[in-house]
Amino acid sequence: MNSMTWTGVLGRVASICAAVSAVPVLCVTHSCGECDSVPCKTAAAKQGPVEKVYTVRGQISMLPRAAKPTSQLIIHHEAINDFANPGGKTGMDAMEMSLPPAPGLALDGLAIQDIVEFDLTVEYAPGMERIQGYSVTRIRKLPTDTKLRFGRANADQQD
Repeated sequence: MNSMTWTGVLGRVASICAAVSAVPVLCVTHSCGECDSVPCKTAAAKQGPVEKVYTVRGQISMLPRAAKPTSQLIIHHEAINDFANPGGKTGMDAMEMSLPPAPGLALDGLAIQDIVEFDLTVEYAPGMERIQGYSVTRIRKLPTDTKLRFGRANADQQD
């Protein structure tokens, strides 16, 4: 039997990994999740979905109604400066969006034109390469004199 040391075995495994992409799991030497290397992508793929919650303010444009199945929760929201976009860019400009309420979220007492603060929960695929889903998980009415600022996101000014 060959008397190869563990260092030699690991060196050979690393060489094989570098040459054969079919076994990248053995190549994981770091998993910062921030770079585009095979170890980071492999580690990210092993993780589950990433969930982020953004607290946002906006004005209700439409509320879902049981009598009208095509109605939705639509909110014109302020910019979300710290929104993580797939691909690495940060920020989402103010816009009007259809936002599905999370199951069981009560919308009682809310009306069109109400100014609200809400939690937008976004589920990203492992590695944050794409958005898998999103919903409003909390919503509360703000005072009617609350001033909203609609405009472009400013990634330098994190919320």
